[in-house]
Amino acid sequence: MNFEQVLAITDTLVFKKTGKHLTDAQTAVLQGTWYCQKYHEIALEYRCTPEYLKQDVGPKLWKLLSDELGERVGKKNFRSVIERLPSPNSSPNAPPDPTPTPAPPNSLTASGVDWGEAPDVSQFYGRLRELAQLEQWILDEDCRVIAILGMGGMGKTSLSVKLTQKIHSDFKFVIWRSLRNAPPLTEILSDLIQFLSPKTEGRLSPEAGRQISQLIELLRTSRCLIILDNIESILQEGNRVGYYYPGYENYGDLFKRLGETQHQSCLLMTSREKPREIAALEGQTLKVRCLPLPGLDTEIVKKLFKPKVSIVPQNNGKN
Repeated sequence: MNFEQVLAITDTLVFKKTGKHLTDAQTAVLQGTWYCQKYHEIALEYRCTPEYLKQDVGPKLWKLLSDELGERVGKKNFRSVIERLPSPNSSPNAPPDPTPTPAPPNSLTASGVDWGEAPDVSQFYGRLRELAQLEQWILDEDCRVIAILGMGGMGKTSLSVKLTQKIHSDFKFVIWRSLRNAPPLTEILSDLIQFLSPKTEGRLSPEAGRQISQLIELLRTSRCLIILDNIESILQEGNRVGYYYPGYENYGDLFKRLGETQHQSCLLMTSREKPREIAALEGQTLKVRCLPLPGLDTEIVKKLFKPKVSIVPQNNGKN
């Protein structure tokens, strides 16, 4: 279940109880709660005081939902409660199925997750809209290749990790890798293929083109999420923006084939620059998308860079 579905279910409950749809403030609380943010973090995004959300909007919303559902609903258990409810598309008059259909394999918790050198994102602020947009593209619209674009320091890497933490259970395999040290494509492909199919070792082609074909076959067989961070490490700068450094041109073949070929998986990349192949394949209704990151709200930036208070020892007249 993604947040758009959650919003539809909750709005239906609220309208049934009050005759009114969710307010912007209520929606902000729900969205922040769904993405595990605290009230002060939601307030930064919504541009209001934490007290307003914590002492007014939140309690009234949780009480309303508790009364309507007949069980206690709060910020801590909202997600578990809402996920037990039927989808808004299901028929309310349909009789319960006495023999539940087993969940499809793709809905199970990921059986293989390799975080590589993914950073800690316990201190994550803002970007709720971007998280929701990426989740929709990946889970609802089955995009095959997505590029998160932005200048250095915009939070591209943290956003990719936070998103992966939220949606990893929708994939059988998840693997996060950084291109910071500009590894050759064959090294990355070998790593990916052997993680997704350990039995492939010994049968791995030394040629990049054949390795791409092997990878695509695995991405067809199992639903996988691959994250490649710091794509700009293999891209030239200046008047050669979008072009690869010599020896790394075959990365473009990888991006092109993953974007054009039908499969059930997703490649998520972060980069300061847009590779040429992505620019040629992207579109609002296509399976390749780009998400440019705007600057963060001033209050969120202050929160991120809030200086730590340090105690300066007194000299007491001594040198």
